[in-house]
Amino acid sequence: MFNIPDTSLPPRHKIVLRYDILGRTPAQIASLTGYKRETVYQIKSSDEYKRVKETLGRELEKEFLEKAAESMAKDPVRAQLEEAKTRAMELNIKMMERAESDRVRQRA
Repeated sequence: MFNIPDTSLPPRHKIVLRYDILGRTPAQIASLTGYKRETVYQIKSSDEYKRVKETLGRELEKEFLEKAAESMAKDPVRAQLEEAKTRAMELNIKMMERAESDRVRQRA
């Protein structure tokens, strides 16, 4: 499991947040933690919980995108494929623009 960064959330809220981010339902969280289902819903509905979850989600998304960009930059084959894809799309657009037949334009 991943660690929740230091926040103002109480420990119980952090536990619920960890399972929530991992995709567990409130019923599953209640079963895993021993909390009542109503307690899980109350925790998830608190303003501070929502704020921390939203912030964490943005941070995780940013980190994921940065890692993906690094991975693509390090892979020369992927870079060549992306370049070839772009050239093919540009050629297809040019063919479509220059075609005299409507049928050819629609298929390009």
